[in-house]
Amino acid sequence: MIIMTPIGALKISCSDKALRSITCITSKAKISDKHNDSNLNSKRSNTEFYNTNVDILDKHRKSSSAEELEKRVAIWVKSYFANTSIDFPTDIPLDPDGTEFQKQVWEELRKIPYGETKTYGEIAKRIGKPGSARAVGNACGKNHILLAIPCHRVVGSSGIGGFALGLATKRKLLAIEGRLNL
Repeated sequence: MIIMTPIGALKISCSDKALRSITCITSKAKISDKHNDSNLNSKRSNTEFYNTNVDILDKHRKSSSAEELEKRVAIWVKSYFANTSIDFPTDIPLDPDGTEFQKQVWEELRKIPYGETKTYGEIAKRIGKPGSARAVGNACGKNHILLAIPCHRVVGSSGIGGFALGLATKRKLLAIEGRLNL
């Protein structure tokens, strides 16, 4: 399922039992040009932007349970950008594809509250691997479940850090969550 968001087109993929990925399929250049910072602060609210039906553009046949999960995730994504639902539903299981270390990092990222940030070093310490801040950053870059595993909430010790979708997108997501000072 593909839906449009303020950061571009997001593709949501689920199995019969779990969310597998939320990935951005719009290029960074298009996101920067089409959804610049002035659009976030315009008179048109995020809620107004999202008062549209979820567009199902995926042509592949899926089971009804996978389609139902994708619809539920899409509704949550729309709510996230409209600031009406901040927490990812705990009854939707995640099934990220990664190494054990990456999964450990991603599980820790899910504990970062909406509107807050942690540094790569803090995450490394929390998972019992102090000194592995760079590896935590690499794990963040491999995250394929955007928003539900909030890698955008992880910053560097002396600045915003990196982001697979570009710093403009990271700033937009942090701004949506009320973190405008980065």
